[in-house]
Amino acid sequence: PPRVRPEDAFGFTPFDRGACRKRIAALRNDGLYTPPTVQGTVMFPFTGGGVNWGGVAIDPHGVIYVNTSRAVHSISLIPRADFDAASNANQTTIQRAATSLSVAARRLNEAVAAAQAPIAELEGLVRAHRG
Repeated sequence: PPRVRPEDAFGFTPFDRGACRKRIAALRNDGLYTPPTVQGTVMFPFTGGGVNWGGVAIDPHGVIYVNTSRAVHSISLIPRADFDAASNANQTTIQRAATSLSVAARRLNEAVAAAQAPIAELEGLVRAHRG
């Protein structure tokens, strides 16, 4: 479709679907090439959308198959007077995400280290058995 409608919203649950419908309905949505607004604009297909680099395939009957991506973005303009506050809020979100990734990486390293000790013991047992 040339534009996405609230009825096109997806969600795993009725709640998710309803929240997506409400969000789409609240955004400016005039179809392809709708300019961004302060209110918010539906961008469909999104910036990574359209035909993907994977190329095409053609079956023996001459039908061509093309892998496409048709996701939706919500984009908004930020007035200059509000930019610093929005930028600071975004930095806080980025810092939280980086902290979460750091904690996850530390836990992964701990799990790998914990798994390596039994593996080393098993290798020693295998060598002793073969010995």
